[in-house]
Amino acid sequence: MNNGCPNALLEAAAASKALVCSRTPPIQEIFHEGVECLMHVPEDAIDLSRVVRRLLADCPLRAKLGAAARARVVSAFSEGQEIATLIAMYERALAARSTRQASG
Repeated sequence: MNNGCPNALLEAAAASKALVCSRTPPIQEIFHEGVECLMHVPEDAIDLSRVVRRLLADCPLRAKLGAAARARVVSAFSEGQEIATLIAMYERALAARSTRQASG
């Protein structure tokens, strides 16, 4: 499903890698700064380099963020969760169709 988050971030999180993310709404809805990732200002190379340097210098922080990112992806994007989301989408579409047919 398309949740607005790049697959590369989800794959890195699933592999317990510490994430460096652009501070954008789709990503902020999934990952939380300082919990599962560090964020930088979009299109700001200086801020990006600051965040990367911080992560490179702090091995315990990398491990903490990586473990939390994996836990987040496993809980939010498990097969069961994806199936439940898909079923809910179909149920809403069917309900809207039934409403349109009943009123039309």
